[in-house]
Amino acid sequence: MRDKIKLILKYVIPTWKKILKFIKIVIIMKRGRPSKRHKIEAAILECLAELNTYISVNAIVKYLKKKMDENVSWNTVKKYLDELVSLGKVEVVQLPHSKKESAEGLKVYRLKK
Repeated sequence: MRDKIKLILKYVIPTWKKILKFIKIVIIMKRGRPSKRHKIEAAILECLAELNTYISVNAIVKYLKKKMDENVSWNTVKKYLDELVSLGKVEVVQLPHSKKESAEGLKVYRLKK
């Protein structure tokens, strides 16, 4: 009886552990194409890295339209830029208004160094 238990402990249980580990890997693996969110965020970071200067949301939208060959909303780019700022990947600078002294002007973005 002890020999059978030893055999079970030696061969069967490690095999089941391997099977469970494989199942976890298969369940965790992502399938299909990358989401549009990750695609746009990567393109924004690429744009900021390539230009390496302060750039407005409108300029980023124009760059993405040329680069991705599809329309990207200004609001979408603004939302993703705000998220990247909160994550600490992008730096934002508030420029002064050109005509009003006390008003805030354009926000420009740059990749954080």
